[in-house]
This record gives sequence, structure tokens and C-alpha cells, in this order.
Amino acid sequence: MSAPDESCPKCKADCEEGFLVDYAHADRRRAASWISGAPENGWLGPKTTGRRQIRVKAFRCTACGYLESFAPKVAVPEAVMEAIHRGEKILAIKRFREATGAA
Repeated sequence: MSAPDESCPKCKADCEEGFLVDYAHADRRRAASWISGAPENGWLGPKTTGRRQIRVKAFRCTACGYLESFAPKVAVPEAVMEAIHRGEKILAIKRFREATGAA
């Protein structure tokens, strides 16, 4: 699925892009991600190791407030997502470059 139409499927008004926030340990905030498979409880929350993770995109209608979210086809490598969730931006960039072969 590509990005949804810029108009609301309910009332046809304009939509604006935004994101959903997940609250992590110590109230740290991060953008929500879709995780493949059924949830399995781990010691520190749901198990995510070895699963595909895709950042969720969200759109909100400016008139009626309807929300639509989707996970685009481009998947972020797990090592990158783990570094992002730990707040290690430099490591996340390094892992992304390693995974994609970027210079």
C-alpha cells in the first residue's frame, strides 16, 4: 500500500500527516512501529528480536478527526530500529549504512 490519498475517506476533507507515539521505559517517547507476528511477552515487554519492524505512518482529517495509519513497504533493518529505540542516533545511521550499502 502506498501513502493514502490526501483526502479523508469519511468526509473528503484534507488530511495532515503526523505520527503515533509509543512511551517506553522512563517515559521515553518514540514513533510507533508495526512488528510482524503475534505478540509474545518477554521479560521487558513484547519480544521484537528477529521480527520485521516498520515505522507506522499516520494521517488525521482536519475536519472530522478520523485517523488512518499504515506501515509502508520499506522496512527498517532491526539493528537500526534497536539503536533508534535506545536513542543512539549515530549508531542508527551507521547500522542503516551497513544494511543498505550506503557510503
